[in-house]
Amino acid sequence: GESQRAAAPQGPIEVSYYFSNVCPFCKKFEPELRLAMERFSSSEVKLTCVDTSPKEQKRENIEGIVDCDWRALLPGELEAFGVRSTPTLLISTDPTKPLVKREGVLAATELEMLLKNLAKSRSKS
Repeated sequence: GESQRAAAPQGPIEVSYYFSNVCPFCKKFEPELRLAMERFSSSEVKLTCVDTSPKEQKRENIEGIVDCDWRALLPGELEAFGVRSTPTLLISTDPTKPLVKREGVLAATELEMLLKNLAKSRSKS
């Protein structure tokens, strides 16, 4: 039957971090994000940093600050996902489920708990 899909190992939880190099709240959040990410292996959580910097979107905006896959913002992406400010995290636990959105500065411990809870609820379903 169809129940075999549930037994398949799931990929990592995917976190997209929307940031800007001119955002003071991002600067405040990035050390927290880095700390939280250190608690997870790359097989548990995959972090992508999405650069929304107004003038120049470049890897150097985040390199050495947060360990992540960097990419520039895609046209229309902010509107499509309802990202209105930075920092914003969009978290995908499963392609069939809605994205979890967190806006603003989170403490490392808050983010760690959030990801652990999401991972837990995912293994139940």
